[in-house]
Parts: sequence; structure tokens; C-alpha cells
Amino acid sequence: MNEGILRILITQKCMYNCFFCHKEGVNDKKDKKLNKEDIIFLFKVYNSKYNKNEIRFSGGEPLEREDIEEIFKSLYEKGCSVRVTTNGFLLKQKADICKYLSRINISIHSLDKVKYKNIINRDIDVNDIINSINSIRGKYPNLDIILDVTLIKGINTDEKDILSFINLAEKMKIKIKFVELFLKEKDYLYELDKVRKILIEKNFIKKRVYTRKVEYKKGDTTIYLARCFCNVKCQNIKKGEFCHKYNDLFITPDGKIRICRLKNTEIDILQELKEKNEQKLLIKLDEAYGLLGKECFAEGEEVWN
Repeated sequence: MNEGILRILITQKCMYNCFFCHKEGVNDKKDKKLNKEDIIFLFKVYNSKYNKNEIRFSGGEPLEREDIEEIFKSLYEKGCSVRVTTNGFLLKQKADICKYLSRINISIHSLDKVKYKNIINRDIDVNDIINSINSIRGKYPNLDIILDVTLIKGINTDEKDILSFINLAEKMKIKIKFVELFLKEKDYLYELDKVRKILIEKNFIKKRVYTRKVEYKKGDTTIYLARCFCNVKCQNIKKGEFCHKYNDLFITPDGKIRICRLKNTEIDILQELKEKNEQKLLIKLDEAYGLLGKECFAEGEEVWN
């Protein structure tokens, strides 16, 4: 059985312009066609069939959607575990969404003001984002907050950069996830093992191995090292089988299931969502799960342990 969750690319709009952004593999322009009712219906059918109650929203920048709080609230009231990945720019204005979230991942790739602006190609002060996160931590002490740090070789990979995030995690009681760059930008790929050595030197202890990440802890501080999904393979799992078993189901803003972030294969479910046709939607969801990993050509380079 597949162990991934449902991931909805709620919008392609984003005020940032990070050069390495993979856009969840959806590079062609998609019109926004999914409304709140479509998403609620999708969750209801998905949850009933597969007994999975988690949805992660990404983009683009999800908080660009004007109705995002309404969507989160409705899903929360239906028993959904709502997660979102955001750049944090709009958190100050939309902090109330956090009452409906089980987890929020905030993408911050440097705490250095100059490096941050260079990475996002916008004149935005990273301290404004940190202040918003600090405010949310105070208001929602039990919310799972994770900072996603994509490591870009030669740009944000100095030991000083790594330590600044570790210190922030300890200070603000949040988690840090150092993320391997998506494989299409291999020239900037930074080895996670170098970060692991820093963690060991700072007395962090490996606690748990997940599908594509390893958890390190020191006291109450948690740091994750996360591989790019397409770069991972597990012992005794053949090419494509890893994706088939563990990958998420990606839904585009125009109501299509994107089978692979490296290919354009899609299954259109918009009509089924608009017509609220549960039977036909289930057929297409099953079809999508059956296709995961079938056309995989990106085999992992090593066993993750």
C-alpha cells in the first residue's frame, strides 16, 4: 500500500523568484479551477477510500490564495490534518490560519540578509519573516513549526550558515529541515553528510530514520536531513518501486493528478470533482496510484541509513 499523502498545489502564484525552485514539477501555466468545495469533496473521497486524513498544501505560495483560510478551516472541521509549505511572507497578515494547521513548513534558505535577498531575488528582509514566526510560536505553542532550508552549494552552505539555523532552532523551539537540492540542479548539490558531521560535532544524536529523512536530536532540539525524493533508494527496493510505495499524490491547481515531477503525465479529475462523482473519482485515484513509479528513470544513488 502507498504510504504517501495527498499534496495539493493550490496556486502557482509566488512573490519570490528562487532560481532553484522546482515548482513541484509543474512548469506549464495552470489556471485556478479548484474551489473550496472541490477540495473538500476530494478529501472526503480520499479519506474514505484510503483512510488517510493528511493534506499538504504547496505552490507557488499557498497563502496567495484569498480563500486559503476558508479552505483550511473547512478541512479542519472535517477532521483533516492540514499542513502547508510557505515562504512566510504573508504570515503576519494571515497568522490565523495556524489555528487550523497540524504543521507549517516555512522555507527560509539563509538567515543572512544579503544572502536571503540574493536567493529569493526580491528586496525582502529575512528578519521580518523571523519575527512573524516568533509571533506564531508565542500564539500557537503546540504547532509543529519546521524551517525548510534548501542547501545550495557555495551560497548558503558555510558552517556559519548551518550553525545559525541550529542556534535559531534552540532559541525559538522550532525544528529545522536541511533539504537536498532537487536533482535537476546538480551543479549546486551539497552533500548532506557534511551537515551530519557538524551535527555530530555539536552532540546531536541520530534518533530515527524516515522514508527520505533522518532525525537528529539534542535535548528538545530536532534537526532533519532530507534527501531529494528522486535521489533516494532503499535496500532491496528496485527502481520505481520506491516511488510507487512512498510518493505523494500531487494535485495541480486545474484539477489534474501529476504522476511524476520529472514528466508531464497527468490524469484529469476536474470533471469528477465538479460533478461530485465519487465512483469515477475513485477509479482515477486508483489509476494514479497504479502509475506511480511506472515510468521512473531517476534511480537513487545510495541506500539511506
